[in-house]
Amino acid sequence: MVQRHRHIVAVPPILLLLVVSLWGGVRGVDLTGAIVAPDGVIFGGEGLKRTSIGESVVSSWSGFFFAKESDGNLSVAAISSPVFIKTASDAVLMPIGWQWRTDEDLSRIPRHFLAQYLTDVVSYSSVKIPTVFETVDAWLVASLHPIMRDQVWVMEDPDGLDESDQAIRLMRFLQSDTLREGAAPFTVERWGIEVREFLEGADDPRIFLNQLVPHVVGMVKWFIEQGYPERASRYREAVEDIASEFRVFLSEESKGILEELHSDKGIILDKEIPNEVTEVNESNEFSVLEPFDPETVKQQIYMFLRDIGALFTINTEIVPASLSSAEVHEIVFGNHIFDFVLDMNGHVLDSISMDGKVMAYPMTVEGFREWVGRL
Repeated sequence: MVQRHRHIVAVPPILLLLVVSLWGGVRGVDLTGAIVAPDGVIFGGEGLKRTSIGESVVSSWSGFFFAKESDGNLSVAAISSPVFIKTASDAVLMPIGWQWRTDEDLSRIPRHFLAQYLTDVVSYSSVKIPTVFETVDAWLVASLHPIMRDQVWVMEDPDGLDESDQAIRLMRFLQSDTLREGAAPFTVERWGIEVREFLEGADDPRIFLNQLVPHVVGMVKWFIEQGYPERASRYREAVEDIASEFRVFLSEESKGILEELHSDKGIILDKEIPNEVTEVNESNEFSVLEPFDPETVKQQIYMFLRDIGALFTINTEIVPASLSSAEVHEIVFGNHIFDFVLDMNGHVLDSISMDGKVMAYPMTVEGFREWVGRL
């Protein structure tokens, strides 16, 4: 059983990027929704943390994760830090936003879990990165952390790194690129270079290559479905280049998966996919009619939302559209996650969706506050 103690630390205000306070502690519900004993705990904090849970050691860095042990099975959800789990028989690397349970594969953390069962979780805007990593677990976690990965991927590998460590890092990198702010293009390029180096040095490149191809293609499909066309195009091109270079090692199944990427029955990606930005119709009231500073607008709307009781998660995004309006994505009021367009001049919220369900009418800010207060 997990010991009932918390490893939540006080964080200096200058380090806080967002505060996630989702109104409600862990309520004894596991990651798949089955009722279990209320032994879940939030672990983590500033800097590198290693937490012993039963016979497993879980490493995190400047962030938090949820963990629970029940009947010999360990469940972990990476909330605001990637985690590396070392068990007696396995090693698992988990990016932010993903969950894992003993003998199962990774899956996305459900929104309702974040909204209803976590409290007092913080995210960090800066972290001191060592010039040399002394341990492999620290290096693996930092490689997937959104505020560290772009620097870590151009640093030297740590001593003691083995083939399985490198393989899991290369495989999980794409799953770490599922947050709203994507990895830098040069980091993705560096990932592709390291995949080639790994295959060139492998005793049998077939094993890793034929695991990587379906994994990357699956993630390309996910990026398209979630509205990240640039990332989909970038990884599609990368896997095609890698497969072409190492084609002799491709299985028939992998060849078929790659062919499906181009067929009418599969996913067709056009070279001219638009950028991952919000397009604004020139005829609507949110068109940009004059120059403005998006960062200033973003900061003003952030403070406005904070003052009316909004709660922010690591996935919250504010996309300025004009001098007084912005699209707001994945922001929390009460136990619900909202998306909407906010016009501060008119104090109106439009295009509102709650937990993915679209609402038909706009609302005034005051009307919205009163309504969510009753939910």
